[in-house]
Amino acid sequence: MSVAQRAAKLETEPNHYAVLGVPSTATTADIKQAFRQLALKYHPDKASTPGQKAASDKLFRLVSSAHTVLADKDQRRMFDLTLLRRQINARGRHVI
Repeated sequence: MSVAQRAAKLETEPNHYAVLGVPSTATTADIKQAFRQLALKYHPDKASTPGQKAASDKLFRLVSSAHTVLADKDQRRMFDLTLLRRQINARGRHVI
């Protein structure tokens, strides 16, 4: 999958765990390691063409945003609750 395709897919999938490629049970150390690997891989300065640079910039921002949320205990708890609400609503049970 190209960088542009991955960026487009992850933009439509608002799941920070999927962005970093870690399970929802991941430890803080797992999240940090995944972030570092992806940040190095998708850093815009490493892109060779302008098209790749734009796609890498999008991915880098998504990865940074996911890390910011999942690295903070309070933000992660709120995100987990949001995911739970989405799952319940998808099953037809509405939660406020």
